Amino acid sequence: MICVECVNRFETHILNIASDAVQFCKDVGAPNIKVHLDCFHMIREEKSFRKAVLNCGKEYLGYVHVNENDRGIPGTGMVPFEEFFRALVEIGYEGPLVIESFDPSFEKTAGNCAIWRKFAETGEDLAREGLANLKKIASVI
Repeated sequence: MICVECVNRFETHILNIASDAVQFCKDVGAPNIKVHLDCFHMIREEKSFRKAVLNCGKEYLGYVHVNENDRGIPGTGMVPFEEFFRALVEIGYEGPLVIESFDPSFEKTAGNCAIWRKFAETGEDLAREGLANLKKIASVI
């Protein structure tokens, strides 16, 4: 499977929103081309997390990053995870939900991603706290 990621306008002008990526998948016409949604980019570009997910549907949504708006610990910022998770359930998404963050001690990667501060003491702490927050949010759905 190849998943094309919608990335915010500050990084590219090619695929910024879910509807662009779905159209790209349709244009390619191959069954193994899917959409990769990333909450970090979605918070900047999408008008509605629910509508973005519904636009992809089960047919086109292939991969999801459950990042916070600042790439910090999921559940501590502005991303509407409850709305997002409800939409994922609504379309029957069964694929991976991945926390993508960056440790500022990896200077080259952090610099490329404009990460200038620590979001947690360790990457493991970020993952552990993020997973606990996401499970708590998902438990009310």
